Amino acid sequence: MSRKRSKYDRFVDNLLKENESTLIQLGRKNYKQYRKNRSDGEKFIAKVLQELNYRYVPEFITSHLKGDKKAYRAVDFYLPKENIYLEYCGMWDGSEEEKERYREKRKIYENNEIKHIFVYPKNLKSLSYHIILRNKLKILKIMIKRVLML
Repeated sequence: MSRKRSKYDRFVDNLLKENESTLIQLGRKNYKQYRKNRSDGEKFIAKVLQELNYRYVPEFITSHLKGDKKAYRAVDFYLPKENIYLEYCGMWDGSEEEKERYREKRKIYENNEIKHIFVYPKNLKSLSYHIILRNKLKILKIMIKRVLML
């Protein structure tokens, strides 16, 4: 007997479909291609999120951010229940231009009061980083619950 999907699961499923449609309209890779072409760091983060039972939308498109020169931004992982953007800065160790791109993205998120977590390649070198990520997510979840209780 199949389990009835929760209202939240249906919401995330719909969000995934809407986002995939947006990606296609923007001429970006679709969800299936994205899953195949993820970097090792993104694959690791996806695995951690799945192990921790977090639903997420990969390559989530957001637009109309105040102070942003770009028409839209794509975040590596959007956690809808927690309303958190999770960005893997896989090119951080590359050029100064890449670092500036991540700094700008972070500043835009901060200026728009978007909760976010940036994960850097050096974080993934630590076998215990998934524990740190899990703890950050748990702390944010607790903070969200407290705000909702007010």
